Amino acid sequence: FRMAGSRDKRQAEDSKGQDDPYKTLGEDVRAFIKSFYNHIKNNNLVEIENDYVIKFPKLTEQYFKTTRWPSVDIIAPLVNKDPLFMMLYNELFYRHLYAHVTSFPELEEAHQSYLNYCALFEALIKPTKPVQLELPNQWLWDIIDEFIYQFQKFSASRSKNRRKPEDDAFLRLNPKTWSIHGVLNILFQFVEKSNINLQLSYYARQRDPYEVAGPFGQCDLYKMLGFFSLVGLCRVHCHLGDYFTALKMLEHVQLSRQEMYHEVPTCHITTGYYVGFAYMMMRRFQDAIRTFSNTLTYISRVSSFVSQRQDLRDYVVKQSDQMTSLLAICITLNPMPIDQSVEQHLKDKFAESLNRLQQTNKDEF
Repeated sequence: FRMAGSRDKRQAEDSKGQDDPYKTLGEDVRAFIKSFYNHIKNNNLVEIENDYVIKFPKLTEQYFKTTRWPSVDIIAPLVNKDPLFMMLYNELFYRHLYAHVTSFPELEEAHQSYLNYCALFEALIKPTKPVQLELPNQWLWDIIDEFIYQFQKFSASRSKNRRKPEDDAFLRLNPKTWSIHGVLNILFQFVEKSNINLQLSYYARQRDPYEVAGPFGQCDLYKMLGFFSLVGLCRVHCHLGDYFTALKMLEHVQLSRQEMYHEVPTCHITTGYYVGFAYMMMRRFQDAIRTFSNTLTYISRVSSFVSQRQDLRDYVVKQSDQMTSLLAICITLNPMPIDQSVEQHLKDKFAESLNRLQQTNKDEF
């Protein structure tokens, strides 16, 4: 791992000039950053969750809907230049950049985001004792989810046939940035650090996972990062086309009973999508149908719980549509009974497509 630089060119530009919109932070933004820092410093999980789920999106909507949050250099004096908080803030800063400001930033910024992830993960993995930090499970999942998302975006950019000469030069100078080996290494380290597979195997046998968790696995932060990393590994291997290994990553997880492990709907939905996709690509159509059907039923139950964040609502709708399309293909190739509500949803959404699929219309497939 390499420590993240706290300043990059674009952020530096943000802090210059007479018309700098960040020169004087709004009092409510300053107050939020200070209280957010204090809540994290004191491990006040209830308030951290409120800051993350309610206040941060609300201020984003109010002041930074299509612009950047203040750079970490600007907010540093408000948080005593606390390294861990600054890394967590940067994680939110770059995630907001990808989601609201640009579909893909300059390579230098993508590089800085990667370095920040590496620094944050090193700060959690390298110590010989667990770091005393509590974060909501939704944020922990979002960290792993965004880490893989940015890797995918960078990989797509790197594989473009036409690139600027300066981008080619940058990629030659930074070959390890968002490399597949680096990403897999981090995810596997969280799995190993948390002893999550051993914990899950004990849990499945109705034995106490705490017995084998070890000092890190006994800590919720590491246990959940380990669990979410397993889902992340399944996702990455699906993108690599290694569907057997993708499913192998989750061999100790009881997929039909995920709510035993966590209450993060987006993780549950992502798991269902990639497991179902892996089954489909391995021509295990019955398993794929059951997985997609169960996940779509779950979505109908929890959709109201993700209504607080627009990005989560959009994600759930998108995943639901994609899974419904894949379910239509699998049902055509391997007809079998499914949940009535899912079957009705399928007919309502894709009636014409289903007819064309059943007529083996190649274009429709």
